Amino acid sequence: MGGPSLFPSENLASLHPDDARHWAKTYAELLRTLPPAMSGTEVESDLAERVEFWEARLRALVLEVPHLVSPLHRNRPPRVRALPRAPRESI
Repeated sequence: MGGPSLFPSENLASLHPDDARHWAKTYAELLRTLPPAMSGTEVESDLAERVEFWEARLRALVLEVPHLVSPLHRNRPPRVRALPRAPRESI
């Protein structure tokens, strides 16, 4: 798909409306609670794109619009950078 998941459990190709609803709400909450200093930044833009993606995905899943539901369709998630992951310690 067009961009990486920002969270390990975020499945951009999920066919479950509950998943899309969850992620739309999650990103909307992150966007709503963004500190004022982050207003107008790329982070705000990335979060807004994710909200739009998941809301569109939810509408497609609820309406069962096959060409929008297909993971191969051009309705792909916005391109955003993944959050940095902590390095794993060797055992």
